[in-house]
Amino acid sequence: QKSERKMSIRSAFLLILILFAFESIPGAGAQEYLARDLTIELESGLRTDAQLTLPASGTAPFPGVLLLQGSGTIDMNEYLPPEVTGSDEPSRPFLQIAEHLSSRGIAVLRFNKRGVGLNGTILNASIVANSTYQSYKSDAEKALAILRAQPEVDKNDITLVGHSEGAIVAPRIAREDAEIRKMVLLSAPAGNLRDNL
Repeated sequence: QKSERKMSIRSAFLLILILFAFESIPGAGAQEYLARDLTIELESGLRTDAQLTLPASGTAPFPGVLLLQGSGTIDMNEYLPPEVTGSDEPSRPFLQIAEHLSSRGIAVLRFNKRGVGLNGTILNASIVANSTYQSYKSDAEKALAILRAQPEVDKNDITLVGHSEGAIVAPRIAREDAEIRKMVLLSAPAGNLRDNL
């Protein structure tokens, strides 16, 4: 438990450093953002909801960030209910990250995992049960293509931010995509996936 607590503290510290690092981007401090709801075609007949947040001011194209959430039936906000957070309030860390970054000059895309709706609602149990690491990687690559296709986004300046399972997926996308030069990994496993099961 001590090592898990240290990892959580390190992850929180790293997230704070990331948020402060993004403060230096031109247009930072606008304190406002716009939200655009999108639908991503994952494969034939299968879609998922996504949201792009954009700076309300400044000059496009903006740097882009794709958020890749952790394992499980996780929505685009990484919703955690009160019984998990240990407080009276739920937590939505990916929504907070998106709001923070987009109010400071960065376009951010988040998407629900396949078969999952907001607040972790299971929309299709069969799709969730048959989801794999490979399907998540494929979905993330489709989300990346959608982010790059937005006219307000600088397709040559994209950062992948992965948490937990997303921190396993992000490097594998970057390894196959020479245009990805920046990544942030939160709670990244130290060993290979097989050893972590």
